Amino acid sequence: GYTPTPSRAPNRPMLTPATTPDPAAPRVLLFGHPSSGKTHLLAALVRAAEVQADALGAELIDPTGRLTALRNAVYAGAPFESTRTELHTVPVFLRKRGETAREFALADCDGRASSALLKKPDVLDAPRVTGTVAKAVLDADLLALVVSAGLTDDDLAERFEDFLFFLEQVHGRRLRERQVGGLPVFVVMTRCDVLAKPGDTTATWEAEVRWHLAKVRRQFEEFVDDQLPLEGHGPAYLPFGSVDVEGYATAVRRPVLADAPHPPAEPYGVAVLFRDAFAAAAAHRNRAKVSDRRLRHTVWSVGTAVALMVAGAAAVAVFQPAPADPELPARVRVYVRDERPAADRLAEKNITRNARVLTGFRSDPGFSALPPGLRDFVEGRLREVDAYQAYRKKLAETTAPADARTLDGLERVRAHLTTDLALPAEYTWGDTEAAKQRDRWLADVQAIRAAEAGWNDWYRGLGNQAAAMTRVPTFAGDWRGRVGALAEQGEHPPFAMNAVITGSEAVTYRTAFEFDRVYQARRDWEYARGRLFHLRDLADALGLTPPAPVVARPLVVPALVPDLATFPADRLADLRKYYPRGSELDPTRDGIGYPEWELANFPEPGRAALAAAVRESSGNGARVVRGLVRSQLGPLPTADTPEGWSRVADVLAVPPFRDWGRLLHVLARLENPAAADPVAELAAFLRTPEFPLDLRGAAVTIPLVLRDPPLVPTGPLTVTVTPRGGGAPVVRTYPPVGEPTRRDFAMTFTFGPAEKVTLRPGDGLRVELPVRSGQQQLSLVWDEGGTRTFPFDRLTREPRLVREGAVPEPATGVTLTPGPESVVPRVPGLLPETR
Repeated sequence: GYTPTPSRAPNRPMLTPATTPDPAAPRVLLFGHPSSGKTHLLAALVRAAEVQADALGAELIDPTGRLTALRNAVYAGAPFESTRTELHTVPVFLRKRGETAREFALADCDGRASSALLKKPDVLDAPRVTGTVAKAVLDADLLALVVSAGLTDDDLAERFEDFLFFLEQVHGRRLRERQVGGLPVFVVMTRCDVLAKPGDTTATWEAEVRWHLAKVRRQFEEFVDDQLPLEGHGPAYLPFGSVDVEGYATAVRRPVLADAPHPPAEPYGVAVLFRDAFAAAAAHRNRAKVSDRRLRHTVWSVGTAVALMVAGAAAVAVFQPAPADPELPARVRVYVRDERPAADRLAEKNITRNARVLTGFRSDPGFSALPPGLRDFVEGRLREVDAYQAYRKKLAETTAPADARTLDGLERVRAHLTTDLALPAEYTWGDTEAAKQRDRWLADVQAIRAAEAGWNDWYRGLGNQAAAMTRVPTFAGDWRGRVGALAEQGEHPPFAMNAVITGSEAVTYRTAFEFDRVYQARRDWEYARGRLFHLRDLADALGLTPPAPVVARPLVVPALVPDLATFPADRLADLRKYYPRGSELDPTRDGIGYPEWELANFPEPGRAALAAAVRESSGNGARVVRGLVRSQLGPLPTADTPEGWSRVADVLAVPPFRDWGRLLHVLARLENPAAADPVAELAAFLRTPEFPLDLRGAAVTIPLVLRDPPLVPTGPLTVTVTPRGGGAPVVRTYPPVGEPTRRDFAMTFTFGPAEKVTLRPGDGLRVELPVRSGQQQLSLVWDEGGTRTFPFDRLTREPRLVREGAVPEPATGVTLTPGPESVVPRVPGLLPETR
């Protein structure tokens, strides 16, 4: 709580002690670790009394006004200053309709003080308890142990351990002092609004809250089970010092939910919590009063009984009767008669109690005098308890089938359950908790294996279908529709993830879905599906699929382009619009990139159809660009000069040439990922000032049918470069080397290397090889190419056969192949011919 002041900055709300509640008033103590949300519960109580009076069941009166001020701090952000006191106790009154108001004391422990007591609860064992918080715990009529729902599992486990140890000390103290049993302990989970996830509805959120609350309650129920009496009593029996645990889930505010996007500013679960808390505290206080009255009435008779007991003790000391319990045989026989089946006596809630009873029998001095049958029974049952506890421990340490992630791991679990954990033949454990758990796990093994096979077969089937669809020779007909149908099939798994597997009680299909083999099958299907989608998109883009209204064909370049200036930009825009997966600008590849469309990704025979379409569009586009370049050069032959081509290079960086380059680049990289932008390549070529020509030898192939008798070289191969600006020609001579070789009706002659030569745009280039046919002398001359300015392509063309006094004729079939490691300038494919 807080006292309202014009403070500097608001700290955590705390209550300032004021009036002292009536000592006879039932006391409710909020207890928990720091930041667990205890104090905010008090503010929420006032708010609940205002807006949820029916749920609270009474009118709340705050005589000091401090709870109301705390409500304002929490719900309206009013400033408060912490008093940093260990314990804050506030009186409140509850008035039901037609009844007199009853006073209660609400106590809030400082989190640090609570934490200190939780860490060292042994102070509760001291003969005289002096600590403020420790005394408040012993005086409480109800303990509210508060934990935050927002804690991690590890933090919750740590707090559970603290609370359980603490309750053991409380129970022990109350037992020693013979305090009335049934002390109510409420486990209160606060801040449940943090459990809401995006998209949750009110129903799903409340189900999540209930699940978390059940998990918290189970921890404390296990503790309470260990405190049950050793002999049977009715449900109303409350042994001295016992505690009763209940669980509640609360939130100061409801969260924002899908079906409640604007929740009212009111608490959740707080009214019910305090309604039950006040009732339980009052009931416990009433039981304590009745117990005290009965105790006073019996004091006088107890004094007399004590005197008689002293006399009896003296008589025992004199006559030394046998120390054994004479009723031991009868008690053992009663135990044997009333013993429950193994499933009951070995149940977790009963086994500790039964072990204590049997151990008590064996520890009795008269145990050795029992009849052999009874003695063997006790010893046998104790051995069974030890064996069952060891079996249960081994089972707990076993990997559950649901935790396996491979079939080998699942088989190891099955083998362990059927060998190491086979049920002992000497015991009838078939209906015990451990045996049922083992049976459930064995059933889970079979169910998981079947579900895993179902998942794996389904994904493998999808992947095989996708792979088959990529190996088609054509993409016409219903191929595209079948791709869509397969994709739709893949969106509807055969099993619901959260559904329980057939044959199991709790394991869901998600467990089998996460197995390694299923994971790999799923990854293979996803890869195959992705490749199939890429193939479909590329086939669409190249116009190989049937026409459809939603399919764009941006990579189709027809033989007759309708608008040379706008066509490439329009195609690129369609490419970005309909196929956005490609990288718009890929710095590593210098242009638009669609690596998923590279033809090497797809198998034959479909790849051949794709390549044919790519080459057709590339060829059509190249013809268009060569025509545009030719138009930029000017009239021939005068424009075919280095200066004329330099002017052409300047316009290649602007539309439409730039767009044509990008479009043709996309097509080129489908076959060769390392291909360059052809327009940019042409511009760079046209700006190059000089080109090295370094023939590291050459091979000339001459068909045998070209002349009869066949042509035979009579001298070296010569390369002559004539400078454009004048000067002496540069001649390189390549001598013949080795013997000629014959293959497929042709002879190949090899020539050795010579020094390299440098060519500049406009230089003349002539390659000549003297040959003879019988007695006739001729020459093979390479001196014609696409342009006069860049004559390098002459080496790749067929030469002319020149004879003195005769008209040159084509040397059909003759080829010149530069030797390995030769450097020969390459003429770009977009350079138009000008001759």
